[in-house]
Amino acid sequence: MTETPRGASTWERTIFELMQSHGKAEEQVERDYRQLASSVGAADVRFLIELILEDEGRHHQWFGQLANAIRALIEMEPTPEIPWIVPLSDPGTLLETTKRFLAVERDDAKELRHMLKELQVVEDTTLWALVVRLMLLDTEKHIEILRFIERRAKSGTAQVTRG
Repeated sequence: MTETPRGASTWERTIFELMQSHGKAEEQVERDYRQLASSVGAADVRFLIELILEDEGRHHQWFGQLANAIRALIEMEPTPEIPWIVPLSDPGTLLETTKRFLAVERDDAKELRHMLKELQVVEDTTLWALVVRLMLLDTEKHIEILRFIERRAKSGTAQVTRG
């Protein structure tokens, strides 16, 4: 665990320590999931645990990057791993493209919901409906990301503020 950077405000110290402690707790959870995946005999359960492990690995990485970004804010570093929000060079084009991708993702969500209805008949005998449901959750995540980008493109810029 990295020491809290000197000069941190109370908020910065609190959020830095929260990110680090949660990231450390995720390490143990990840080890436990790996143990389960290696010991379970059922291929379907192992497949699902491996899906969770992919997410847990990404979460662990993000917590490290978030702690790094907080440290970079405190130490006034210009380029943290999770970058600062900066002025956009061409917000109009970005907004137009983002709207197109939002439409694609919304259509994708609609199709996935239709597939889920069709897959109800095999929901108790296959993982297919669950996998489609997970893809729908990813699609909803993509929509959330694109909505953030859309708001950024509409506003053009934002400034970093210290907590």
